[in-house]
Amino acid sequence: MLPVCRFLCETHFSELEFGAEPDFQTHKIWRENRFMERDKLESMRQRNRRLIDAVIEKAGRVCPGSLAMICVYGSFCTGDVTAHSDLDLLILIRDERGRALSSGFLIDGIGFDFYCTTWESLEAEAAYTSPHIAKLMDSEIVFCPEEADRTRLEALRQRVREICGASFAADDLTRAEQPLFSAERAFARLLCAANIRDSRAAACEMLCELESAVCLLNKSYFRCGVKRVFEELGRLPETPENFEPLARRLAAAASPEEMRETAHCLMRAVYGCFDRVRGRMAARRETPTPEDLRGTLEEVVSNWRGKLIEAAVHGDAHAALMALGSAQIFFDEAAGAFDMPRYDAVSCFDPADLRGTAERFDAILRQYAAQYARVGLVVSTFPDTDAFLDDYLRVPAKAFGTA
Repeated sequence: MLPVCRFLCETHFSELEFGAEPDFQTHKIWRENRFMERDKLESMRQRNRRLIDAVIEKAGRVCPGSLAMICVYGSFCTGDVTAHSDLDLLILIRDERGRALSSGFLIDGIGFDFYCTTWESLEAEAAYTSPHIAKLMDSEIVFCPEEADRTRLEALRQRVREICGASFAADDLTRAEQPLFSAERAFARLLCAANIRDSRAAACEMLCELESAVCLLNKSYFRCGVKRVFEELGRLPETPENFEPLARRLAAAASPEEMRETAHCLMRAVYGCFDRVRGRMAARRETPTPEDLRGTLEEVVSNWRGKLIEAAVHGDAHAALMALGSAQIFFDEAAGAFDMPRYDAVSCFDPADLRGTAERFDAILRQYAAQYARVGLVVSTFPDTDAFLDDYLRVPAKAFGTA
């Protein structure tokens, strides 16, 4: 049987922040596990050695050259080992033949799942779209015959470190918003759930996505398991108010009504956290240039003003609301990208006064035209089609003589 190259079988802990020392709580957990029965701990060490050696041996038999690396992650890397801990392995394969190394099984009532991972999967994790990347970032290499693979893994880890270490930017907010949007969808399902089972399922999904959103908003990742998620989130600088008590209350809620009420409070708390970050980003927005805004007012008129007039003529409140809602998305995106006002199109809406709705939207357009003027733009307007065509077909002087 091939020997394990390196395996830190002693329970230990990973650094909790880049370059940071483990905190007191981590030391406490580690010390407690050090006092696990020596016979039991030694038995687990022997079990782990044998399991890893078995993967290596089977690779040599059924898929030689396919196994690139084996790493250990999970409780044996965080110091959270208990008498019921399994062995979490990152089994990295070079090709599909390595799938033969996968297995799910029980030993003495403890469940194990050996899943194989490809380089493509690790590349996707290194894009940092999820905070659940401890397997990539913190796993301990125990088998790696090729130094090039070790170097490749370190390059992926460095990619994540650079993303997390860079100043917070618009892309970081967009990344964090993705699980927030997923949480919103789960919240909607919770509000519509017909029974407690569906309510709990939706609440669980919502809570999981919110935890991911907050972690990504802080450009961090989860290093430990679910039982320490609040400990990890509590160390981050940007956290929603009362997040842990609200989350625990949601988990313990005994009725759909209690879940809906608590989930509503939790969503508002997370929105508040995101709004604080957006507010700081707004202070760094750039003033729009003429090229940034050119044609946008004309586009708004083309897309939505006519629809509002038609909706007013026919008394169609639905069409009016849809037009204003679409316009609002445009205005919000513009205000998020540039240092300019957030024009409030939706507030124009009054289902009992659709003509007044259209008039109020025209007032918004006049305000936007003033923004045009501030950057030196003039609305491109013509009295008739002939005047437009004369202008449109006129060749700029600088175009003459070009190749």
